[in-house]
Amino acid sequence: MPLDLFLVRHGQSEGNVALEAAKGGNIELLEQLAERSAADYRLTETREMLATVARELSGRRVLRVAHEDVMWALRFRLEKMTVEDWVEAGQNDDDAIVNCGILHYTRANGDGSTGTKFSRVRLVDPLHPERTEWRPITRPRFSNEELLDQVDKVPPLGGGEHA
Repeated sequence: MPLDLFLVRHGQSEGNVALEAAKGGNIELLEQLAERSAADYRLTETREMLATVARELSGRRVLRVAHEDVMWALRFRLEKMTVEDWVEAGQNDDDAIVNCGILHYTRANGDGSTGTKFSRVRLVDPLHPERTEWRPITRPRFSNEELLDQVDKVPPLGGGEHA
């Protein structure tokens, strides 16, 4: 696991590039994007990126430029958010990932020691860096009953009831 992971949101997406190219008559990029599911691509990209970073960049400081949706997927995964926490964070202005915003994860604890997992995170708005504060990452643990309660909150695919 790297010592620090910096995720920087950029403002230009591949979809925007494809739309601009299509306006000029080149629809090849647009057709390529249409052939894949954005959800599948982002989940695969997130999983593969984390595996590569953990395996090949252990103990190093890593910078990654990413789309906002990839950054949210990484937040969900790295911070072990519940779906409710993730939705709430997405609606909270204090958690907004602005253009050129930086999510900084670290294994360095405030006392100078280093943990085995990311223990703190901060979200940096480059227009307001003074508002940046470290926040501890608290990964929830659930009992079997709590997990079943989570499942019961989601309607089963295809209707009916949970088994």
